[in-house]
Amino acid sequence: MAVAIKGDVEIQQDVMDELDLDPDVDVSDIGVNVVDGIVTLTGTVQSFMERWAAEHAALRVPGVRAVANNVTVRPPGMAMLTDTEIARAVADSLELEVLAPIEDIDIRVSDGHVTLEGIVERDAQRRELIAVAERVRGVKAVIDLLDVIELREPEAIA
Repeated sequence: MAVAIKGDVEIQQDVMDELDLDPDVDVSDIGVNVVDGIVTLTGTVQSFMERWAAEHAALRVPGVRAVANNVTVRPPGMAMLTDTEIARAVADSLELEVLAPIEDIDIRVSDGHVTLEGIVERDAQRRELIAVAERVRGVKAVIDLLDVIELREPEAIA
């Protein structure tokens, strides 16, 4: 029996239907484009959780090979912050909220997109840095270029 392969138009409609069914997503400002099963999401949402929910809704659709999430987070009623203001807020938040040392973490901001680069000792530290940066007002996305170097205790010589 042959397996029917969905076309891009059908996948696009299925993704839009899935977004519409997801209670965490307001589809009114989200666009969906599909080429060769690769879904590109565009538009604006009000929170990172909504952006994440849209991405995961698209990934649930059979036939979707990958998702490029180009959705911008723009909280309602919020004046646009400059990249300098966002960079300062991210740096301050990381210094106050993260337990790991951050002096070796580079923070770059471009058009509200924050890039975190450097070395951390554990994956939990990496996740914490990203989560704190995502909560900062004005941040549209966080790009993770953090390397995890798991440190091990020296082994005892037998």
